[in-house]
Amino acid sequence: MRKNLSKTPSQRQLKVGELLRHKISEELIRNPFFDDKLSDMPLTVTEVKMTPDLKRAKVFILPLNGNSSDEIFSRLNLVAPKIQGKIGRSLGLRFTPEIIFKKDLTFENVAKIEKLLQNVKKNK
Repeated sequence: MRKNLSKTPSQRQLKVGELLRHKISEELIRNPFFDDKLSDMPLTVTEVKMTPDLKRAKVFILPLNGNSSDEIFSRLNLVAPKIQGKIGRSLGLRFTPEIIFKKDLTFENVAKIEKLLQNVKKNK
């Protein structure tokens, strides 16, 4: 039997990822897990990518104030076990995936591509 060699996520991965995205967003809104300076910072959970075995979840976060400090992500990764514990009971899964917070670079990449396209148009 051949394994699925494509890199596209399965329906189960997508479903669990979306469920986790909602639960993590709720927990970040309800509970200030870190100090006052960072708890007032508006964050958006843009995407959750699950591993095929559903044991790890990469949670992509976008700070809305434009501040892309690495301190935010190191703090979030420190409190990730607390967040896992809070949402683990409500997920209805056999085990709670390990949460790893990452910075969402999508908008930065889009800005770079747009800048490159504008430069190409100017050079024509």
